[in-house]
Amino acid sequence: MLFQSVPEMQRRLSAGVAAGLLCLPESTYGASASPLDTLPRAAPFILLVIITAAMIALWLGYRQLQRMKTSLANTEAYNRMLFNQSAIGLALCRFDGSLVDVNPAFAAILGRTIEETLQLKYWDITPEDYAEQEQIQLQWLQTTGHYGPYEKEYIHRDGHRVPVRLSGQKIERDGQQFIWSSVEDISDKVRRETALRRRSRQLEILSQATQRINQRLEIPTIMHTLVEAAIEITGASDGTAGLLCDDQMIFTEYYTNGHWVPMDFVFPAGYGVPGWVIENRQPYLSNDAANDPHVIPEIREKLGFYNLADTPILNRSGELLGCFEIHNTQDRRPFDEQDILVLKGLSASAAIAMENARILEERDRVEQELRQSESKFRSLFEDSPVALWEEDFSAVKAFLDELKNQEISDPRAYFLQHPEALKKCASMIRVLD
Repeated sequence: MLFQSVPEMQRRLSAGVAAGLLCLPESTYGASASPLDTLPRAAPFILLVIITAAMIALWLGYRQLQRMKTSLANTEAYNRMLFNQSAIGLALCRFDGSLVDVNPAFAAILGRTIEETLQLKYWDITPEDYAEQEQIQLQWLQTTGHYGPYEKEYIHRDGHRVPVRLSGQKIERDGQQFIWSSVEDISDKVRRETALRRRSRQLEILSQATQRINQRLEIPTIMHTLVEAAIEITGASDGTAGLLCDDQMIFTEYYTNGHWVPMDFVFPAGYGVPGWVIENRQPYLSNDAANDPHVIPEIREKLGFYNLADTPILNRSGELLGCFEIHNTQDRRPFDEQDILVLKGLSASAAIAMENARILEERDRVEQELRQSESKFRSLFEDSPVALWEEDFSAVKAFLDELKNQEISDPRAYFLQHPEALKKCASMIRVLD
């Protein structure tokens, strides 16, 4: 720059005029006269110098002003570029909630264009249940000049809520006060935290359910506990469990609205989702039951479900024992692989309990048959027309074992030689009945 400041420009122009006067030739004012004495005769020359200097000053000032305008425009364009390209939502609003300026990232959080967003007020995008929290933040802003960071939710264009983290400050522009805010969409963070909490809760429920399933080893009770635990783990509302019999999955009860109600559905292999499970012995989930080719429309309409997760029950040998199917997650949350993983763990616990229940059923059956056999034997024994009695030869066996230990290899010869031993054995026989 030619001049660092306007005062410097004035100082240098004044010096230039003085120098011009001193440089006038002596013929202008005479050898014996002072330059000041001849000032009237030099007036045209001085005026010319002043006009020239003023024109130069104006030109230089204009150049400087143009450079300043260009620099300001470049700065504003750069700042606008940063504003528009920022990945963080930025918004300027008045204290009455009207939005003055927003960047594309802020509008995207709401699922709207910038033009649509600027038609809204802050309270149009803030759920009513945050009113008290907003007042606290506004009071803090008025007191300290800034607020946040804090977390809340915005209302998306389609109606769902978007979790965000906000912070901002109070600024003044053209004599008006505004709120300058930065807004970060934390949906991914909230989803991860929610998934982590859900997984921890699912594992806790799974542990408790495993204990409940094995508390009462009766298959109907096991199936009830299994379905109710599966509903609790996944946040579903309804469900059922079936047993495999003659290559058909048979369902006799349905859990809905907190109660078990009778039902009668039979699925052969290849028919419906349970039929698919019979053939594939793998879990099956559907988050669009209305358009799923494996879902039987008549059954879906009767039971009123919109999504499902069906899990096979396999024993330790991989044989299919049955399956359980749950319906209708809360808020239509899609079933996911985490659900299937936990449901498979629940299925394994149920399979062990069912095997133990069947072992107990078999033991009870054998004991019952044994009791019936004993009853029949007792009836024959007591009602026989021929004299019958029951004798205990255990003492005789013990005596014979002792002879064997004495290396007596021929008991017949021994008893012939020792008839008293034979009498002793006869005395050891006890009549029991």
